[in-house]
Amino acid sequence: MSAPLRGLRVNCWLAPMSVAVVAGLLMAWLHAESREYGRIREREQIAAGIMAMAQLRRDADHLALAQWMQADPRWHCLAEVTANDDRLELGERVGSVPRFDLQSPPPEVIDAVERAQCWEMSAECWAAAAPVRDGQGRLRSLLYGELTAPAPIASAMLWWSLGALVAISALLSWYLVRRIYRPVEFLEQQARGALDGSEPDAVGPSSPETSALQSSITALASSYRTANASAAVPGTSSASAPASVTKEPA
Repeated sequence: MSAPLRGLRVNCWLAPMSVAVVAGLLMAWLHAESREYGRIREREQIAAGIMAMAQLRRDADHLALAQWMQADPRWHCLAEVTANDDRLELGERVGSVPRFDLQSPPPEVIDAVERAQCWEMSAECWAAAAPVRDGQGRLRSLLYGELTAPAPIASAMLWWSLGALVAISALLSWYLVRRIYRPVEFLEQQARGALDGSEPDAVGPSSPETSALQSSITALASSYRTANASAAVPGTSSASAPASVTKEPA
């Protein structure tokens, strides 16, 4: 196999694989963006939910925390946090104990004084907080809750898509090798055989994409063999013909 043909074979495999790599990276990026967008939307929805509950808590008897936890099983901790002499204290609580230090609360708890917040405490647990105000709009307490982190967008579909992409690119590479490289390789062998004087192969790979090239190479090789065969037969060359002698009359 000559170097140009080796390069042709490599390119037959490299071109589809390169497209597959670029497409795979794009799919992975889009998947990551979709997951991040989904997490942002989840945080917004959770913040809106705890804010709605905080508004209902204006009347302490209107909705108990236990009722809210029963309505949404994702919550495993709900508590009302009040401020007393610049210190935070736990009021009514249902579920587990809040997993933050009341003496040094996270900044999201402080920001929740102004508007509802939702943040990730860990990969398995999220937290949310919202201000509870009285009828005059004055801050009464903070409603704090912890819940199980929403399940992220499944990555199984991404891996299946990447696998299908690799399979399709490999199939396309095989198709290019079969339809382009193999016929061109056979034509190169035909041309080299004509130069070496060997007999041509009767059957070889061909394709519609290389039919015109195959006809030209076959005709050229046949003409070259015919010319060499004619030159090899004695008496066919003008140089080897006997010279005629013409006698002049006396």
